[in-house]
Amino acid sequence: MPPITETAIATAVVTPILKSLVEKGQATLGKKMAQWTGVPTARTLVKKVSSQEKVKTIWQREPDVKLSDFYYPSKVKFPEGATRPVESLKDFPRIGNWVIEGTIGQGKSMFLRHLCVQELKKSGSGRVPILVELRNLDSANTLKDSVYKTIESLGFDVTDALFKFYAESGLITLLLDGFDELDEEVVKSAVVQLETWTIAYEEMQIIVTSRPDAEIQKSRHFKVAVLATLSPQDHRPFLFRISIKGKPLESLLKAIEASQHQVATLLTTPLLLTLVAIVYASEQAIPAELPEFFEQVFQTVFTRHDSIKPAFRRNHKTALSERQLRSFFETFCFCAMQSGAGTSLTVDQFDEAFAAAVKLSNDRCRAEDFKHDLVKVACLMQEEGNRIYFTHKSILDYFCAAFIRYSSDDRARAFYGSINKSSNLHPWAAVLHFLEQIDKTRYLKYRVKPQLESMLNEYNVAEKSGAAEQQAVFDLVDRVVRPLKLTYTEDQAGGALRQSSLGPYRPFDDEFDTLTTGTSTLIWSAFPQTVTSPEALKQSFPDATLGMAIANRRTFDVPVASNLNPDAHAALQNRFAAGVQAAKERLSEAERFLEHEAAKTNSFKVQI
Repeated sequence: MPPITETAIATAVVTPILKSLVEKGQATLGKKMAQWTGVPTARTLVKKVSSQEKVKTIWQREPDVKLSDFYYPSKVKFPEGATRPVESLKDFPRIGNWVIEGTIGQGKSMFLRHLCVQELKKSGSGRVPILVELRNLDSANTLKDSVYKTIESLGFDVTDALFKFYAESGLITLLLDGFDELDEEVVKSAVVQLETWTIAYEEMQIIVTSRPDAEIQKSRHFKVAVLATLSPQDHRPFLFRISIKGKPLESLLKAIEASQHQVATLLTTPLLLTLVAIVYASEQAIPAELPEFFEQVFQTVFTRHDSIKPAFRRNHKTALSERQLRSFFETFCFCAMQSGAGTSLTVDQFDEAFAAAVKLSNDRCRAEDFKHDLVKVACLMQEEGNRIYFTHKSILDYFCAAFIRYSSDDRARAFYGSINKSSNLHPWAAVLHFLEQIDKTRYLKYRVKPQLESMLNEYNVAEKSGAAEQQAVFDLVDRVVRPLKLTYTEDQAGGALRQSSLGPYRPFDDEFDTLTTGTSTLIWSAFPQTVTSPEALKQSFPDATLGMAIANRRTFDVPVASNLNPDAHAALQNRFAAGVQAAKERLSEAERFLEHEAAKTNSFKVQI
């Protein structure tokens, strides 16, 4: 008897799902459902979903590798505090929608692809996975458009009526990757669309991946589960999964154990652990300092990684030296970041960033040659269709930061000044984190000190202490709370209402505004999560007003200031008072560091 193939097993798993879908829809949709019966349809679906298992990695340089050949199971920390491995959608409650939150390089996309492909196995949850990469959304390609296109690509017809049927059947699940990669202009409409679906279709589960602090985490319709970081106990099995075995594995583990604290503490994500493995394979050592580590990453992937593979060498097309190429890449990353294109660039966006880099750099090369060296030689970027992607956002972030680090003082001052005036720092958050480490003096001088001084002055607490500071904090709380409204949305027409949103928010600086940290959580908890009816809501909060309807469900806005109970108000005052002290302490630390650095510089000048 010939061996049973993976495709045959997957087809056997998918066929009953399609049969169940057809049976549910035949009464209302009739012949339209008949075309989805039979093995050929199941095989087509299997082929389309299976394609999600083909991925590119920075470690294995083959064009495509199977995810299952190297995937290391992720652990997830759930809201109740339990951390456990998640192998498939079966490990999530069947009802309820989730945000899978993870930091840079933590494997959010790989995790979601793994969940998708697992639906072709007996360990799956018995649903058709609809995997959508959100980075491709824009004003002309909405979330609804992308979901519909993906459903069509799997072989299904789709109209609004058919989507309603699929969603209500409970036999599809939406897997949406990279909410944090959405352009700002489409974030609000995407949240509204997701909340509309969650209210209308309780049987359709939606799982979204995102970095921390995206807008989707604020939605009351999603619970947040956090990808657990890698621990030292994960190092050996993870490295084994990416085919590091025997003596090389033992040597690498010993080097990690002996490495300096600054680098060792970074090894909490698959990406960074893999980069350490690449550097060690080339250098037989792990750099002690973070900047040296990232610079060796560039050096290794461009010039030395191929040398550890016998008879394998990719030719560089640019005529630039390694140092010139790195400098130009740093400039290119800065220009790409400034363009707002993110990690995914169209051909035109790549060319525009390249042209901007040429204007800022003394080095010259052709765009096609530069692209070849990034994609074919270093694998720092990947090309698919008409788009070019950074292998990971941390690569874009670090080398963008390196551009500022090696820039003149005038350029650095102008950059930090522009950042301090920006109302949207989210795209630059990781860049600023790197700059705090590799450009610390100028970061504190031009970023931290003026920003904290401005904030404390704006809040009228800079020169105050004791009772005067306390009164200023009380006034600040009132200023923040006064415009806020808590929105309740009907579960169904005329039914119970649930908390759904809190706003409007002023554009606080995420990095420095420690004063408002936890404000929304305190306010949410001070009001009932559910109210039995609109009449009951008006009875409890007479000044509640009718808001904008969402999917034929009424919403009601409750003014926070007039309805916040005294205990919650006092808790906010305490939270803000602690925030003022934290801001003042950080400012003092920055001033002491800058004074120390200035004294060192003056001492050096005297010695000369």
